[in-house]
Amino acid sequence: MFDMRSTLMRWRWVAVLALAGLLWAAGGSLAAERFMRDRASAEAKHPDVPRVFKVDLRKGYVMYVFPNRQWQDVRVLFYRHRRGRFKVSKGVEYSVGSESGVGNPDAWLDLSAKVESGVVSAHFGPLGSLDMHFVRSGGLRRYRPDCGGEAVKFARGHYEGSVRFAGGHGFPSARASIAQAAPAWELEERCWGGIVEGPPTLPGAQLQADSVQPDLPDFTAFKNAPSANSRLWAYINDFRRGVGVSRFAGVVAPPSAFQYDQFLAKATVRPPAPFSGVGLYDGNRDRRHRWSGNLAVDLPGRADVNLTHPPLLGFIDPARWIPPRPKKAR
Repeated sequence: MFDMRSTLMRWRWVAVLALAGLLWAAGGSLAAERFMRDRASAEAKHPDVPRVFKVDLRKGYVMYVFPNRQWQDVRVLFYRHRRGRFKVSKGVEYSVGSESGVGNPDAWLDLSAKVESGVVSAHFGPLGSLDMHFVRSGGLRRYRPDCGGEAVKFARGHYEGSVRFAGGHGFPSARASIAQAAPAWELEERCWGGIVEGPPTLPGAQLQADSVQPDLPDFTAFKNAPSANSRLWAYINDFRRGVGVSRFAGVVAPPSAFQYDQFLAKATVRPPAPFSGVGLYDGNRDRRHRWSGNLAVDLPGRADVNLTHPPLLGFIDPARWIPPRPKKAR
């Protein structure tokens, strides 16, 4: 039986993508422990074959493919990071496993995933499909994680076969017979860093609003100091006829988008598009009512997702950003 709860929990890593783009100026992409755990390699015997690959789409969009041999599942992510007055990241990810749709009478037919070393096949019903295999071009190439540390060798080459996805939700369709290997994603497992909570003396803060219910949105607002730029992102996970769907959006905004007092007793969130409305935090109120307002976000394929209504609970803690750095060898 397909385990909905455990699968939804594993999807939470996709917020890393939004945060990676939003914190780029802070010293590199986010290297998260959650991503490392979820991408624990089951292919240690074949370290020279890149697992992750991508297809460049129109208008700056890109499609990433994340195969996982251990779980026999495949995630296809449509993603875009746009720079301008406000830096905006957004994406939608589709996920299927070898047991997708089992026991679900409403599931689409032909849901499947099969992953071997250098071979990936996944079918997402009417959304699309891919059947790809790695083609070596000879020799190895060294890649170094963004955080530094020891270089890793991967085989030179690319993926060939067939990629067909309908796109939608503002993302262009994907039609390709060749895909570029993207080993940089795998090297994130060798880094650590990100947002960490700390003592009350820290000038930064992280406000979070979430719920134990897996089908409700998660929202985070962060800044390194009261005068620093605000970084805000939200995501939500659900199922669509047996296919896992995860959507996210984030933005770098001026300091006024996220404000809080020195005691972290009160905070106000007023971010720009794709967000709308206002979120209010009042630590003096009952725990269930500390987070309120009409804050919402437009996610790919889900407009006006409310980020303040119960049972979402808000809390705020001192926090800081630690730039990615190599993990110490055990």
